[in-house]
Amino acid sequence: MKLALAFLCSIGIAGANYGAPQGGQGYYPIGGVYYESDSDSREEIRKLSELDGPGIFKAQIKYYHNKHGDYALITCKPNPLPNHFTWIMTNAGKDLQGFPVNIPGAIPLAGGINITYMAKYGRDGKWKGEDYLYSEKRKFRRVGCLFSTDQSVDIEREK
Repeated sequence: MKLALAFLCSIGIAGANYGAPQGGQGYYPIGGVYYESDSDSREEIRKLSELDGPGIFKAQIKYYHNKHGDYALITCKPNPLPNHFTWIMTNAGKDLQGFPVNIPGAIPLAGGINITYMAKYGRDGKWKGEDYLYSEKRKFRRVGCLFSTDQSVDIEREK
């Protein structure tokens, strides 16, 4: 009995601190007033562009933002040839000897059967991530996908 009375009193005290809904709409506003300019408090990011070259096709890119920064999730459709790699390529490298396609300045960011790659946006307006072959940090603005047509070309990382 005492517990029920204490509960009812606490509800009455808590309810006394809130006034009636403002404006007569029958609900309380949540989070205060929203202004369109509030959402633009951070700078606009430069979206990734398409990489051009022989055999290169468009990657699917989704953009995300959290308290740690802006990110791009890059994916490519699987290679129609069974057990052949698909590569996510970028324009941030040097010419590669022995890589399947000679695209000047192109280097793979990721390779595999079903691949996804996460890049982070830098303050300098470029996207950043590690490359597949050398595990070096790269800055880039263009990405694309490439199907491998020869299994012998599906190379391993250099150590």
